[in-house]
Amino acid sequence: MSAVPPPPERDLPEGRRHVLREHLMSEILQTEPQPAVPRLRRPAFMAPLLAAALTAAVVAGVTLAGDHDNRPARPGYGTGSQIPEPPTVTPSLPERSLPADPPGPQDDHFIWVNTQLDNFLDSASQAACPPVSDSVPSERTDQYLSVDGKHTGLLRQYVETDGGDSYRMVSETDLEPGSTGFPGTYRDWQKLPATADGMFQYLYEAAPTGESGTDDTAWLAAKMIAERALLAPKEVRVALYAAAARIPGVTLIEDADGGAGRRGPGLARLIEDGNTREELVFEADSKLYYGKNLSFAKDVYDYPNDESSRPCPVQRGFVFERWSVLDVMPMDRVARPLG
Repeated sequence: MSAVPPPPERDLPEGRRHVLREHLMSEILQTEPQPAVPRLRRPAFMAPLLAAALTAAVVAGVTLAGDHDNRPARPGYGTGSQIPEPPTVTPSLPERSLPADPPGPQDDHFIWVNTQLDNFLDSASQAACPPVSDSVPSERTDQYLSVDGKHTGLLRQYVETDGGDSYRMVSETDLEPGSTGFPGTYRDWQKLPATADGMFQYLYEAAPTGESGTDDTAWLAAKMIAERALLAPKEVRVALYAAAARIPGVTLIEDADGGAGRRGPGLARLIEDGNTREELVFEADSKLYYGKNLSFAKDVYDYPNDESSRPCPVQRGFVFERWSVLDVMPMDRVARPLG
């Protein structure tokens, strides 16, 4: 699998490719950076993101090209209902009839994960200030994570084109064996604690960034498990939700927006010194992870043009970023890129 050369600089806003890669690679690396929040000035790494206005739209489900074209509709991601337990294997081959009790994925298989990132900050400012430039495109990833961590996976990155009608691939990167990071591989997910008490203790002992034992590191561990161990057993997901809800500072949300037209219960906590509220959203019964929302915990002022422009107020509670899991399933091989 050879690398696809990046597009010309004019295809993305200045500095955007660096932000895209840094954010998306955090999904597969051991260390996950925290998003910054603008107070009176824009953070440096957010400037390319916020220099353009995003057309607010409902996140749509994904249509795949090639090997996925004729696969049957699946419950779970894309419909908002619950995925089967245990997950089925290799529906990428429509002609293959699966056994009544399908086996789990084999060691040389992959967990396919398709996600979308949307940024909404500029749309909040337009009520008080005029739009400043073109809309910020949505971003998607197409990942193939090795089941046992011993086979080379793949990460593809895309940007939205034609007003959301299609996505153009901007990079393709091999995921080398041994680069899995916390919380490990699919095989490791099956061994995670399946009780609330056991998971709570595990969250405080885990050290996803080298530190452990604090409420902040426990929340980070919970978030990384939710985002990465998407096909962990149901009892593990339920235990994670219950344990994360016990971390001091976590607020329970009865009905949260999970993206792609889905809603479910959420867990929220303040990060970034209390400036940002991070909200993890789950399916009500199975605790399948839908995604996360980042919103402002305080009223802020956005400067959409430059330091000399008049500030545009952005109210507390406005969701400025949403990361959504669109689909996830076991696959026996790497499929062709998204269309």
